Amino acid sequence: MRVGLRVDDEMNLSDRTINPLTTRRAVFQQQENAALAYSIDYTAMLNGDAITASTWTCRDAITITPSLNGQVASSKISGKVGNYTIVNKITTASGQTDERLIVLTIRANDEGAQRDYI
Repeated sequence: MRVGLRVDDEMNLSDRTINPLTTRRAVFQQQENAALAYSIDYTAMLNGDAITASTWTCRDAITITPSLNGQVASSKISGKVGNYTIVNKITTASGQTDERLIVLTIRANDEGAQRDYI
């Protein structure tokens, strides 16, 4: 079941922040010449626990530039045309771990880009 919103990137909507309480997997599309930031805000989910590690992985060759700012794990992602599953795994100070997925389709520059939250 899909819940949430579908938006065209052409509308200049820059918010690609995922709420992990409502979304385990987010589906996005971007164009091949783009390097876009995606974030997962774990604040409400962690109830005061701190993230001590955040890793972003993908089996395919794409560029992932990660960052961590408090309870928000972010990554700037770019790559060639294709379909990718990117995993963000966090570890907290209390030893809990959690993962969220971003399913990303990178399209040719002349195709529109959209996103879905699932």
